[in-house]
Amino acid sequence: MYQGDVVEEAPARTLFAEPRQDYTRKLLAAVPHLGHHSASEGLTSRAHQDEEVLVEANNLIIEYPGRLGTPAFKAVDRVSFTLSRGEVFGLVGESGSGKTTIGRAIAGLNRTTGGSLKVLGYEMLNLRERTFKPLRKDIGFVFQDPAASFNPQLSIGDCIAEPMVIHTKPSPAQARKRVGELLESVQLPSSYAGRYPHELSGGQRQRASLARALSLSPRGCS
Repeated sequence: MYQGDVVEEAPARTLFAEPRQDYTRKLLAAVPHLGHHSASEGLTSRAHQDEEVLVEANNLIIEYPGRLGTPAFKAVDRVSFTLSRGEVFGLVGESGSGKTTIGRAIAGLNRTTGGSLKVLGYEMLNLRERTFKPLRKDIGFVFQDPAASFNPQLSIGDCIAEPMVIHTKPSPAQARKRVGELLESVQLPSSYAGRYPHELSGGQRQRASLARALSLSPRGCS
């Protein structure tokens, strides 16, 4: 249709393969294609496959135990992938397909029940918190809901500094300086350190969440 008139009509396969009208061809040319006219166009292999492997899943299985006699729910069923240093990896799937569960397992927040998941060389199957804890400082986590990921009783500065306080124990002056640098790096004024999460917009909270994830310079971000 163009300005209320039918300009071309054909079976779907014919229309997409051999459009006759200029307007139809322009419409089809405007359809975005993954990787088209981008830096990834034409790549036939992973650009960072020779770099250090940060996360490697092999037939990963994650189940949630059933309740009141119901069987366990299998949230992740034999998923395999590799993530290397410098690589951006997108995990795509419908709602409830296990994307968040895999992310939480990488951070050690969910237990794996089968297959293999190696994070920074550490096997997450039969995870032991005491041995995994030293690696937590090398993982930055940006939560999906920035509003729920901040403690409403802490200022933004305290929230961002919390990972540093736990793992590296900087002095108060060092923590304030680092927090200011991190806020500036995500395009927020350093003065926002004194504000509370409810005083920021959703986008600003997400930036602050990113600043917190970068506070310990997680491995693979440099």
